[in-house]
Amino acid sequence: MSQLPALLRLRAPKASKKSGLAFLATLAVLVCLTPAQVRAADEEKQAKEIVELKTFTDQITKNMNANELLQFRAIEQTYRTIRAVEDVDGAIASAVKSCGREHPDLKSQLNDDLMSWRAQLRPTMKDARSKLDQMVLYQSYDSPGNVRSYLKLFDRAAVAGAENIKPVPITQREECLKLEKSMNESEPKLKALLIDTLGLKKKDTPTQTK
Repeated sequence: MSQLPALLRLRAPKASKKSGLAFLATLAVLVCLTPAQVRAADEEKQAKEIVELKTFTDQITKNMNANELLQFRAIEQTYRTIRAVEDVDGAIASAVKSCGREHPDLKSQLNDDLMSWRAQLRPTMKDARSKLDQMVLYQSYDSPGNVRSYLKLFDRAAVAGAENIKPVPITQREECLKLEKSMNESEPKLKALLIDTLGLKKKDTPTQTK
């Protein structure tokens, strides 16, 4: 079996025993939303998307050798991680909007915090997306078009699952005040998670001069 190309290798996160995806899910639901959730009635749509995804997955993986399966899983994990970070971004934006509506005096600062949070993560997310594109292009088990079709199905299944749960954005002033701290603390953790898990290059911190 040939060695897995360096481009397709992933790293295990160094700082935590918990998986990166578990950290992201916890951050999105517990930090930015109230615990109360209401299940929607559209479970049939979710089931259909999951069946389609499983069928496509079985088809695309049935003739893979061990090396090709590693490539497939690496691309899948990379995509899952990127999607999870984007879900966190959406959850935080929802919380900021809710808090701004309920507490107008906090709106401007929270919006500024959100813009700063996004600006700090944007370069790393761009690198992550670029690496995913390269992984899809250089994998050896199928055409890039088929791999992208798989990721689209994966995305549709994830969206259908999310539609079955209606999160309730935070509204209490105390929780809204915690939101700024959550953004400040989560941004470096998310950046480190992406860099370590996906094997991205760390950017040197510019030297400050007096």
